[in-house]
Amino acid sequence: MKKTLFSIRWFRHWFILIFFVHSSVSYSRQVTIGLFPGTEMKALFFSVVSGNYKVLLNDTIELNASEGTLFFLQPAKNGFLLSDSVNSIGIFRKIYLKSTGDQNIFQFKPILPLMKSFDYDDDLVLVSENGNIKATNSVNIEKYIAGVIEAEGGSNALPEFYKAQGILVRTYLFRNVYRHASEGFILCNTTHCQAYKGRSMLNYEIYEAVKATEGLVLADSGNNPVMAAYHSNCGGMTITSDMVWQNHVECLQSIHDPFCENSRNYRWTKRIPLNQWNEYLKRNGIEIQTINYLQNTGVRQKT
Repeated sequence: MKKTLFSIRWFRHWFILIFFVHSSVSYSRQVTIGLFPGTEMKALFFSVVSGNYKVLLNDTIELNASEGTLFFLQPAKNGFLLSDSVNSIGIFRKIYLKSTGDQNIFQFKPILPLMKSFDYDDDLVLVSENGNIKATNSVNIEKYIAGVIEAEGGSNALPEFYKAQGILVRTYLFRNVYRHASEGFILCNTTHCQAYKGRSMLNYEIYEAVKATEGLVLADSGNNPVMAAYHSNCGGMTITSDMVWQNHVECLQSIHDPFCENSRNYRWTKRIPLNQWNEYLKRNGIEIQTINYLQNTGVRQKT
């Protein structure tokens, strides 16, 4: 999630914890997450890390894939060319890597552009779209929440932090369940929604915290999920929602937060060349004289 600096005030008459299941995800207990939307993926590897999969090609051809099976996708006319470690399999427009059990894991690595590889739980769907590869991960809700907790909160926090973070992640999910509906998935894996780098692997206490809070979300007096905005570090002070957004959100208030002072990302630096900053201001219609010099006054501000 983007580092918008809000604080949720936990007043009894505003919020209650409820068991909440949204109709669009209640039956399968899975959510569909877009992997790197907006990235023009042209080629990638994917492989089976654990378990057994069915590989459905154009919804008609079926292959079996077991642990260690590696596939490669590259551009082709009218779709993409699928190959394994030995042979070319064919040209297809849709590939569905469907898990056959509860503990199936695959690895996903874009090659064009070159990106890091990540391990994911459950299913992978690849579709040829306008010459690019559109990738989505259909994953169990609680496994997804564990992955977001590790990506957003790290692997060295206390169990109670993971419980609170799990409730916020789940609340954000159900609040924004239609955010990317027009693109064929619920949320994306970037900070536009919630950072999701695949399965949680570094601290089993994350899974225990997710299990302990399973089904819990923060809701308002009308039993609607609240806007559960969060950040890695507020810099010591949050701001109200209407200082960033057009609409006022009652639960997002400005408070002093001393706990952030000794946490990661409390101090950070972003360097931008002056000419780029001037061009950015002009593109956004901000009428100022050209900035030629910046002086460090020693005052730290978080924006």
